[in-house]
Amino acid sequence: MNISAVINHLLSSNLNLHEHTQHHHQGKPLAYPVTLANQSQLDTCFHALEHSIQKHPLRLVFAVILEHPPRNGGCVKNLNHRPHATSLQTPTTEPKIPDKMMQAYFDNINHRLEKYYIPRRNRKFSRMPFHALTKPITEHQTIVVFLFNRSEYKSLGRDTGLSKYLITQLNSAWTDTIDFIDGYMSGLSWWSRVGKQWEVNMKHGSKQSEMDAMRYQLSWLAHPSLGDSPIQYWRY
Repeated sequence: MNISAVINHLLSSNLNLHEHTQHHHQGKPLAYPVTLANQSQLDTCFHALEHSIQKHPLRLVFAVILEHPPRNGGCVKNLNHRPHATSLQTPTTEPKIPDKMMQAYFDNINHRLEKYYIPRRNRKFSRMPFHALTKPITEHQTIVVFLFNRSEYKSLGRDTGLSKYLITQLNSAWTDTIDFIDGYMSGLSWWSRVGKQWEVNMKHGSKQSEMDAMRYQLSWLAHPSLGDSPIQYWRY
């Protein structure tokens, strides 16, 4: 299976439960034989799902693929000069010096959520909107899997460019991020794709089939065609 096919699986929402019975790892369903999986990456994915559910049992999950300048091309010098949210907290990761481009992206998301998204809604919002998994797949591409707090961020909305939709804030935050990098936006034909949303609800502890479906979907992130770059888990 090639890289494009795996990316398409991540961006789609193939959560048909009867398909999740052929391959397993320690009783958890996989999308392909475990002998093909990067074990360390698979463990990171499953830990991230389980830990984020412990933090908040209702999650809105979706994958995003981002186009960007080369990470090692000296193009990130301006990423420290960016707006920060005053109340929303950005998740962190190990190692102590994380991916600066993704850190900037998450800061920009929180800034936009606080400025454009939350004020339109008459309800309280947590300081911790999302967890995330990130994985570089080429010099110019990164996959992000977001795990939003679905009690507050209920859907992606429509891709119309209106600020009331979460998908608009994700796209605009990435524009903000890579526009800081020497006018890179001008050379892009497409720069981000947001996949279909998945949902998991473990509020009552009786939705194991949803967790199985989510593990199946996340296992694509550890597929060998996506390479050996480590997956980082951004958490609180």
